[in-house]
Amino acid sequence: MNVNKFIISKKISSRYLIHQILDGVFINRRTKTQTIDYLRSKKFFFEEKDIAQAERITDFIFGHLNSIDDKLFLFLKKKTDISVVNILRIVISEIALKESPDYALVNSAVDLAKTSFKTKYFSGLINAVSKSLISKNEEKDFLFKSNLESNFKNYLVKNYSKEIADNIEKIYTLNNTLDITIKSFEEIETWKKKLEAILLPTGSLRIKKNVKLIDLNGFKEGKWWVQNISSSIPIKLLGNVKDKNVLDLFSAPGGKAMQFIALGANVTCVDQSSFRIKMLKENLARMKMKTEIIKTDFSRFRSQKKFDIVLIDVPCSATGTIRKNKEVQYIFPKKRLNNLLKIQKDSLNMAKKFVTDNGLILYCNCSLFSSESECQILDFVENNRDWYFEKFSKKNTKIQKDWLDKFGFLRLRPDHLFDLGGMDGFFAAILKKKVQ
Repeated sequence: MNVNKFIISKKISSRYLIHQILDGVFINRRTKTQTIDYLRSKKFFFEEKDIAQAERITDFIFGHLNSIDDKLFLFLKKKTDISVVNILRIVISEIALKESPDYALVNSAVDLAKTSFKTKYFSGLINAVSKSLISKNEEKDFLFKSNLESNFKNYLVKNYSKEIADNIEKIYTLNNTLDITIKSFEEIETWKKKLEAILLPTGSLRIKKNVKLIDLNGFKEGKWWVQNISSSIPIKLLGNVKDKNVLDLFSAPGGKAMQFIALGANVTCVDQSSFRIKMLKENLARMKMKTEIIKTDFSRFRSQKKFDIVLIDVPCSATGTIRKNKEVQYIFPKKRLNNLLKIQKDSLNMAKKFVTDNGLILYCNCSLFSSESECQILDFVENNRDWYFEKFSKKNTKIQKDWLDKFGFLRLRPDHLFDLGGMDGFFAAILKKKVQ
Protein backbone atom coordinates (compact mmCIF):
# COMPACT_ATOMS: atom_id res chain seq x y z
CA MET A 1 0.00 0.00 0.00
CA ASN A 2 1.12 3.55 -0.78
CA VAL A 3 0.32 5.04 2.64
CA ASN A 4 0.76 8.62 1.51
CA LYS A 5 -1.84 8.25 -1.27
CA PHE A 6 -4.17 6.26 0.99
CA ILE A 7 -4.31 8.82 3.81
CA ILE A 8 -4.91 11.64 1.30
CA SER A 9 -7.69 9.70 -0.46
CA LYS A 10 -9.35 8.89 2.89
CA LYS A 11 -8.84 12.44 4.17
CA ILE A 12 -7.08 11.24 7.30
CA SER A 13 -3.70 12.98 6.87
CA SER A 14 -3.99 14.86 10.17
CA ARG A 15 -5.05 11.74 12.07
CA TYR A 16 -2.19 9.78 10.52
CA LEU A 17 0.21 12.49 11.69
CA ILE A 18 -1.32 12.40 15.19
CA HIS A 19 -0.93 8.62 15.32
CA GLN A 20 2.69 8.86 14.16
CA ILE A 21 3.43 11.45 16.83
CA LEU A 22 1.88 9.26 19.53
CA ASP A 23 3.80 6.18 18.35
CA GLY A 24 6.91 8.36 18.14
CA VAL A 25 6.59 9.40 21.78
CA PHE A 26 5.33 6.21 23.41
CA ILE A 27 7.24 3.66 21.29
CA ASN A 28 10.24 5.36 19.69
CA ARG A 29 10.82 8.13 22.26
CA ARG A 30 10.79 10.87 19.63
CA THR A 31 9.51 14.41 20.11
CA LYS A 32 6.73 15.84 17.93
CA THR A 33 9.24 17.84 15.94
CA GLN A 34 11.48 14.83 15.36
CA THR A 35 8.52 12.79 14.09
CA ILE A 36 7.35 15.53 11.72
CA ASP A 37 10.90 15.98 10.38
CA TYR A 38 11.21 12.21 9.91
CA LEU A 39 7.94 11.98 7.97
CA ARG A 40 8.93 14.91 5.77
CA SER A 41 12.21 13.15 4.99
CA LYS A 42 10.07 10.22 3.76
CA LYS A 43 8.22 12.59 1.38
CA PHE A 44 4.99 12.85 3.39
CA PHE A 45 3.22 16.15 2.91
CA PHE A 46 1.04 17.77 5.54
CA GLU A 47 -0.89 21.00 5.13
CA GLU A 48 -0.79 23.67 7.82
CA LYS A 49 -4.30 22.70 8.94
CA ASP A 50 -3.13 19.07 9.40
CA ILE A 51 -0.24 20.15 11.59
CA ALA A 52 -2.47 22.55 13.56
CA GLN A 53 -5.00 19.79 14.28
CA ALA A 54 -2.21 17.37 15.19
CA GLU A 55 -0.78 19.90 17.66
CA ARG A 56 -4.20 20.53 19.18
CA ILE A 57 -5.14 16.88 19.67
CA THR A 58 -1.72 15.59 20.77
CA ASP A 59 -1.47 18.45 23.28
CA PHE A 60 -4.82 17.36 24.70
CA ILE A 61 -3.71 13.71 24.88
CA PHE A 62 -0.34 14.41 26.52
CA GLY A 63 -1.96 16.78 29.00
CA HIS A 64 -4.88 14.52 30.00
CA LEU A 65 -3.45 11.03 29.49
CA ASN A 66 -4.58 9.57 32.81
CA SER A 67 -8.21 10.62 32.30
CA ILE A 68 -8.16 9.34 28.71
CA ASP A 69 -6.70 5.95 29.62
CA ASP A 70 -9.02 5.50 32.60
CA LYS A 71 -11.98 5.67 30.21
CA LEU A 72 -10.29 3.70 27.45
CA PHE A 73 -9.27 0.72 29.53
CA LEU A 74 -12.85 0.11 30.59
CA PHE A 75 -13.12 -1.47 27.10
CA LEU A 76 -9.55 -2.72 26.54
CA LYS A 77 -7.16 -5.21 28.03
CA LYS A 78 -4.08 -3.68 29.63
CA LYS A 79 -1.76 -5.57 27.25
CA THR A 80 -3.35 -4.22 24.06
CA ASP A 81 -0.73 -3.18 21.50
CA ILE A 82 0.32 0.41 22.21
CA SER A 83 -0.17 1.48 18.58
CA VAL A 84 -3.79 0.28 18.75
CA VAL A 85 -4.23 2.12 22.04
CA ASN A 86 -2.90 5.28 20.39
CA ILE A 87 -5.59 5.13 17.69
CA LEU A 88 -8.26 4.89 20.35
CA ARG A 89 -6.66 7.75 22.31
CA ILE A 90 -7.24 9.85 19.20
CA VAL A 91 -10.90 8.77 19.08
CA ILE A 92 -11.60 9.68 22.69
CA SER A 93 -9.78 13.02 22.30
CA GLU A 94 -11.82 13.91 19.23
CA ILE A 95 -14.97 13.05 21.19
CA ALA A 96 -13.84 15.39 23.96
CA LEU A 97 -12.89 18.22 21.61
CA LYS A 98 -15.90 17.65 19.33
CA GLU A 99 -13.59 17.62 16.30
CA SER A 100 -15.83 15.52 14.01
CA PRO A 101 -19.26 13.82 13.74
CA ASP A 102 -19.45 10.45 15.50
CA TYR A 103 -19.63 8.39 12.28
CA ALA A 104 -16.50 10.12 10.95
CA LEU A 105 -14.58 9.29 14.13
CA VAL A 106 -15.30 5.59 13.75
CA ASN A 107 -14.60 5.45 10.00
CA SER A 108 -11.35 7.38 10.26
CA ALA A 109 -10.14 5.21 13.14
CA VAL A 110 -10.75 2.05 11.12
CA ASP A 111 -9.03 3.57 8.07
CA LEU A 112 -6.12 4.61 10.25
CA ALA A 113 -5.71 1.02 11.44
CA LYS A 114 -5.28 -0.10 7.81
CA THR A 115 -2.12 2.02 7.37
CA SER A 116 0.10 -0.22 9.50
CA PHE A 117 0.88 -3.91 9.68
CA LYS A 118 0.80 -3.63 13.49
CA THR A 119 -2.78 -2.35 13.61
CA LYS A 120 -4.62 -3.56 10.51
CA TYR A 121 -5.69 -6.84 12.13
CA PHE A 122 -7.34 -4.90 14.98
CA SER A 123 -9.84 -3.01 12.80
CA GLY A 124 -12.79 -4.87 14.33
CA LEU A 125 -11.66 -4.11 17.88
CA ILE A 126 -11.07 -0.46 17.03
CA ASN A 127 -14.50 -0.19 15.41
CA ALA A 128 -16.26 -1.76 18.42
CA VAL A 129 -14.41 0.22 21.10
CA SER A 130 -14.87 3.49 19.20
CA LYS A 131 -18.63 2.95 19.10
CA SER A 132 -18.67 2.02 22.80
CA LEU A 133 -16.81 5.21 23.69
CA ILE A 134 -19.27 7.30 21.71
CA SER A 135 -22.24 5.61 23.43
CA LYS A 136 -20.66 6.05 26.87
CA ASN A 137 -20.11 9.76 26.22
CA GLU A 138 -23.73 10.16 25.06
CA GLU A 139 -24.91 8.79 28.42
CA LYS A 140 -22.76 11.32 30.30
CA ASP A 141 -20.18 13.72 28.93
CA PHE A 142 -16.64 12.60 29.69
CA LEU A 143 -14.74 14.73 32.20
CA PHE A 144 -11.01 15.24 31.80
CA LYS A 145 -8.44 16.43 34.31
CA SER A 146 -4.96 17.60 33.36
CA ASN A 147 -2.10 15.55 34.74
CA LEU A 148 1.67 15.30 34.66
CA GLU A 149 3.43 12.00 33.98
CA SER A 150 3.86 10.35 37.41
CA ASN A 151 7.66 10.06 37.46
CA PHE A 152 8.04 13.64 36.26
CA LYS A 153 5.60 14.95 38.86
CA ASN A 154 7.36 12.97 41.59
CA TYR A 155 10.62 14.63 40.55
CA LEU A 156 9.01 18.07 40.84
CA VAL A 157 7.54 17.25 44.26
CA LYS A 158 10.89 15.99 45.54
CA ASN A 159 13.10 18.74 44.09
CA TYR A 160 10.72 21.72 44.28
CA SER A 161 7.58 21.12 46.37
CA LYS A 162 4.14 19.53 46.11
CA GLU A 163 2.55 22.98 45.83
CA ILE A 164 4.79 23.90 42.89
CA ALA A 165 4.20 20.53 41.20
CA ASP A 166 0.42 20.94 41.61
CA ASN A 167 0.54 24.48 40.21
CA ILE A 168 2.52 23.35 37.16
CA GLU A 169 0.03 20.52 36.65
CA LYS A 170 -2.85 23.00 36.74
CA ILE A 171 -1.38 25.56 34.37
CA TYR A 172 0.61 23.68 31.76
CA THR A 173 -2.40 22.67 29.63
CA LEU A 174 -3.73 26.25 29.43
CA ASN A 175 -1.08 27.68 27.11
CA ASN A 176 -2.83 29.64 24.33
CA THR A 177 -0.53 32.65 24.11
CA LEU A 178 2.75 33.72 22.52
CA ASP A 179 5.41 36.00 23.93
CA ILE A 180 7.28 38.39 21.66
CA THR A 181 10.34 40.63 21.95
CA ILE A 182 10.11 44.07 20.37
CA LYS A 183 13.17 45.06 18.33
CA SER A 184 13.16 48.66 19.51
CA PHE A 185 12.60 49.22 23.24
CA GLU A 186 11.07 52.63 22.53
CA GLU A 187 8.26 51.01 20.51
CA ILE A 188 6.98 48.59 23.17
CA GLU A 189 3.93 50.68 24.08
CA THR A 190 3.14 51.22 20.39
CA TRP A 191 3.12 47.50 19.65
CA LYS A 192 1.26 46.72 22.85
CA LYS A 193 -1.64 48.78 21.49
CA LYS A 194 -1.39 47.56 17.89
CA LEU A 195 -1.34 43.87 18.88
CA GLU A 196 -3.72 44.24 21.86
CA ALA A 197 -1.00 42.62 23.94
CA ILE A 198 -0.30 42.30 27.66
CA LEU A 199 2.92 43.97 28.84
CA LEU A 200 4.83 41.48 31.00
CA PRO A 201 7.03 42.61 33.92
CA THR A 202 10.32 42.37 32.01
CA GLY A 203 9.22 44.18 28.85
CA SER A 204 8.07 41.22 26.74
CA LEU A 205 4.61 41.34 25.19
CA ARG A 206 2.10 38.48 25.40
CA ILE A 207 -0.42 38.01 22.58
CA LYS A 208 -3.23 35.54 21.94
CA LYS A 209 -2.35 32.58 19.73
CA ASN A 210 -5.41 32.87 17.51
CA VAL A 211 -4.01 33.90 14.11
CA LYS A 212 -1.04 33.01 11.92
CA LEU A 213 2.17 34.82 12.78
CA ILE A 214 2.65 36.10 9.26
CA ASP A 215 -0.75 37.78 9.42
CA LEU A 216 0.11 39.77 12.55
CA ASN A 217 0.97 43.44 12.27
CA GLY A 218 4.74 43.98 12.34
CA PHE A 219 5.89 40.40 11.77
CA LYS A 220 6.82 40.67 8.08
CA GLU A 221 8.23 44.14 8.70
CA GLY A 222 10.69 42.78 11.26
CA LYS A 223 9.44 44.76 14.23
CA TRP A 224 9.42 41.80 16.66
CA TRP A 225 10.17 38.11 16.99
CA VAL A 226 8.66 35.24 19.01
CA GLN A 227 10.55 34.60 22.25
CA ASN A 228 9.17 33.32 25.53
CA ILE A 229 9.60 35.77 28.39
CA SER A 230 11.82 33.36 30.33
CA SER A 231 14.23 32.93 27.43
CA SER A 232 14.59 36.70 27.05
CA ILE A 233 15.37 37.48 30.69
CA PRO A 234 19.06 36.39 31.06
CA ILE A 235 20.41 38.85 28.49
CA LYS A 236 18.35 41.66 30.03
CA LEU A 237 20.22 41.06 33.31
CA LEU A 238 23.67 41.57 31.78
CA GLY A 239 23.45 45.35 31.65
CA ASN A 240 24.94 47.36 28.79
CA VAL A 241 26.24 45.04 26.03
CA LYS A 242 26.67 47.69 23.32
CA ASP A 243 29.82 47.01 21.24
CA LYS A 244 30.53 43.79 23.17
CA ASN A 245 31.81 40.85 21.14
CA VAL A 246 29.52 37.85 21.65
CA LEU A 247 30.01 34.20 20.68
CA ASP A 248 26.72 32.28 20.50
CA LEU A 249 27.65 28.59 20.42
CA PHE A 250 24.20 27.03 19.89
CA SER A 251 22.71 29.95 18.05
CA ALA A 252 19.85 28.85 15.78
CA PRO A 253 17.03 29.77 15.48
CA GLY A 254 18.49 32.99 16.86
CA GLY A 255 16.25 34.54 19.53
CA LYS A 256 19.10 35.49 21.86
CA ALA A 257 21.42 36.44 18.99
CA MET A 258 18.77 38.91 17.82
CA GLN A 259 18.46 40.25 21.36
CA PHE A 260 22.20 40.94 21.47
CA ILE A 261 22.20 42.53 17.99
CA ALA A 262 19.24 44.76 18.87
CA LEU A 263 21.19 45.94 21.92
CA GLY A 264 24.22 46.85 19.79
CA ALA A 265 26.49 43.84 20.36
CA ASN A 266 28.66 42.19 17.68
CA VAL A 267 27.58 38.55 17.44
CA THR A 268 29.22 35.46 15.96
CA CYS A 269 26.69 32.63 15.56
CA VAL A 270 27.73 28.97 15.59
CA ASP A 271 25.42 26.03 14.87
CA GLN A 272 25.87 22.65 13.21
CA SER A 273 22.36 22.09 11.82
CA SER A 274 21.76 23.15 8.21
CA PHE A 275 18.00 23.24 8.80
CA ARG A 276 18.32 25.39 11.93
CA ILE A 277 20.82 27.73 10.26
CA LYS A 278 18.32 28.22 7.42
CA MET A 279 15.78 29.29 10.06
CA LEU A 280 18.39 31.59 11.63
CA LYS A 281 19.15 33.26 8.30
CA GLU A 282 15.44 33.72 7.56
CA ASN A 283 14.85 35.27 10.98
CA LEU A 284 17.82 37.63 10.65
CA ALA A 285 16.76 38.66 7.15
CA ARG A 286 13.20 39.41 8.32
CA MET A 287 14.56 41.44 11.24
CA LYS A 288 16.99 43.25 8.89
CA MET A 289 19.95 42.12 11.00
CA LYS A 290 23.36 40.91 9.91
CA THR A 291 25.94 38.78 11.70
CA GLU A 292 28.64 36.19 11.06
CA ILE A 293 27.28 32.63 10.89
CA ILE A 294 29.59 29.61 11.13
CA LYS A 295 28.27 26.11 10.41
CA THR A 296 30.16 23.67 12.60
CA ASP A 297 29.76 21.52 15.69
CA PHE A 298 30.63 23.52 18.81
CA SER A 299 33.44 21.09 19.63
CA ARG A 300 35.12 21.80 16.28
CA PHE A 301 34.87 25.58 16.48
CA ARG A 302 38.28 27.28 16.32
CA SER A 303 39.15 30.96 16.65
CA GLN A 304 42.09 33.10 17.70
CA LYS A 305 39.60 35.76 18.75
CA LYS A 306 38.48 36.14 22.36
CA PHE A 307 34.95 37.27 23.23
CA ASP A 308 33.48 39.43 25.98
CA ILE A 309 30.50 37.11 26.30
CA VAL A 310 30.19 33.46 25.33
CA LEU A 311 26.55 32.37 25.31
CA ILE A 312 25.81 28.67 25.55
CA ASP A 313 22.08 27.94 25.43
CA VAL A 314 22.80 24.24 25.58
CA PRO A 315 20.78 21.30 24.21
CA CYS A 316 18.76 19.86 27.08
CA SER A 317 15.75 17.76 28.05
CA ALA A 318 13.51 20.81 27.40
CA THR A 319 11.36 19.94 30.43
CA GLY A 320 10.82 23.64 31.06
CA THR A 321 8.94 23.96 27.76
CA ILE A 322 6.27 21.51 28.87
CA ARG A 323 3.54 24.13 28.26
CA LYS A 324 4.12 23.90 24.50
CA ASN A 325 6.00 20.56 24.29
CA LYS A 326 3.83 18.41 26.52
CA GLU A 327 5.33 15.18 25.21
CA VAL A 328 8.76 15.80 26.78
CA GLN A 329 7.64 14.38 30.14
CA TYR A 330 7.21 10.95 28.51
CA ILE A 331 10.59 10.65 26.74
CA PHE A 332 13.43 10.51 29.24
CA PRO A 333 15.42 7.36 28.60
CA LYS A 334 18.56 7.52 30.75
CA LYS A 335 20.86 7.22 27.73
CA ARG A 336 19.38 10.35 26.14
CA LEU A 337 19.83 12.37 29.32
CA ASN A 338 23.39 11.13 29.77
CA ASN A 339 24.25 12.24 26.24
CA LEU A 340 22.85 15.69 26.96
CA LEU A 341 24.80 15.98 30.20
CA LYS A 342 28.03 15.23 28.34
CA ILE A 343 27.29 17.87 25.68
CA GLN A 344 26.57 20.43 28.41
CA LYS A 345 29.79 19.67 30.28
CA ASP A 346 31.85 19.72 27.08
CA SER A 347 30.30 23.02 25.97
CA LEU A 348 31.35 24.70 29.23
CA ASN A 349 34.90 23.45 28.82
CA MET A 350 34.93 24.67 25.23
CA ALA A 351 33.42 28.07 26.06
CA LYS A 352 36.11 28.95 28.61
CA LYS A 353 38.74 28.90 25.85
CA PHE A 354 37.17 31.86 24.06
CA VAL A 355 36.46 34.29 26.91
CA THR A 356 38.51 37.45 27.47
CA ASP A 357 40.05 37.86 30.94
CA ASN A 358 37.29 40.26 31.94
CA GLY A 359 34.56 38.44 30.05
CA LEU A 360 31.89 35.95 31.05
CA ILE A 361 30.09 32.77 30.09
CA LEU A 362 26.29 32.92 30.08
CA TYR A 363 25.13 29.31 30.53
CA CYS A 364 21.43 28.64 30.11
CA ASN A 365 18.87 26.00 29.17
CA CYS A 366 15.15 25.26 29.35
CA SER A 367 15.41 22.27 31.71
CA LEU A 368 13.80 21.83 35.12
CA PHE A 369 16.36 19.16 36.03
CA SER A 370 19.11 20.26 38.44
CA SER A 371 21.54 17.77 36.85
CA GLU A 372 21.46 19.86 33.66
CA SER A 373 21.60 23.21 35.44
CA GLU A 374 22.83 23.91 38.98
CA CYS A 375 24.91 20.73 39.11
CA GLN A 376 26.69 21.56 35.85
CA ILE A 377 27.73 24.99 37.18
CA LEU A 378 28.80 23.71 40.59
CA ASP A 379 30.85 20.91 38.97
CA PHE A 380 32.47 23.38 36.58
CA VAL A 381 33.70 25.76 39.31
CA GLU A 382 34.82 22.78 41.40
CA ASN A 383 36.98 21.51 38.53
CA ASN A 384 38.07 24.97 37.36
CA ARG A 385 39.26 26.81 40.47
CA ASP A 386 40.15 29.91 38.46
CA TRP A 387 36.45 30.43 37.67
CA TYR A 388 33.49 31.42 39.86
CA PHE A 389 29.77 31.95 39.38
CA GLU A 390 28.32 35.41 39.88
CA LYS A 391 24.98 35.63 41.64
CA PHE A 392 22.11 37.50 40.06
CA SER A 393 21.11 40.31 42.39
CA LYS A 394 17.75 40.14 44.15
CA LYS A 395 17.76 43.94 43.94
CA ASN A 396 17.44 43.77 40.15
CA THR A 397 14.09 45.37 39.34
CA LYS A 398 13.65 43.22 36.22
CA ILE A 399 13.13 40.02 38.21
CA GLN A 400 10.99 38.82 41.09
CA LYS A 401 12.71 37.44 44.18
CA ASP A 402 11.40 33.90 43.83
CA TRP A 403 12.89 33.68 40.32
CA LEU A 404 16.31 33.11 41.92
CA ASP A 405 17.33 29.88 43.64
CA LYS A 406 19.42 29.44 46.80
CA PHE A 407 22.66 29.78 44.81
CA GLY A 408 21.63 33.04 43.16
CA PHE A 409 21.07 31.39 39.78
CA LEU A 410 18.09 32.36 37.65
CA ARG A 411 15.59 29.50 38.08
CA LEU A 412 12.33 30.14 36.26
CA ARG A 413 9.38 27.72 36.41
CA PRO A 414 6.22 27.16 34.34
CA ASP A 415 4.07 28.32 37.28
CA HIS A 416 5.80 31.70 37.59
CA LEU A 417 3.45 34.53 36.54
CA PHE A 418 0.66 32.04 37.26
CA ASP A 419 -2.13 34.63 37.01
CA LEU A 420 -0.86 35.70 33.57
CA GLY A 421 -0.69 32.14 32.20
CA GLY A 422 2.77 31.06 33.35
CA MET A 423 6.03 30.93 31.43
CA ASP A 424 8.56 28.39 30.20
CA GLY A 425 10.92 26.93 32.77
CA PHE A 426 14.43 28.30 32.30
CA PHE A 427 17.83 28.31 34.01
CA ALA A 428 20.72 30.75 33.67
CA ALA A 429 24.07 31.30 35.37
CA ILE A 430 26.97 33.69 34.87
CA LEU A 431 30.55 32.39 35.07
CA LYS A 432 33.61 34.64 35.34
CA LYS A 433 37.36 34.24 35.67
CA LYS A 434 38.92 35.09 38.99
CA VAL A 435 41.12 38.19 38.93
CA GLN A 436 44.77 37.22 39.48
